[in-house]
Amino acid sequence: AARLATQGAHPLTYNGYKLALTRNLVKRAIREASA
Repeated sequence: AARLATQGAHPLTYNGYKLALTRNLVKRAIREASA
């Protein structure tokens, strides 16, 4: 799900870290929602 959330996203200059951040936030949200 986290990979699908960022599929097709292309980071801008100096913003590549935001893709990993978004993937981690999606993973965390799913984990918390299922708990």
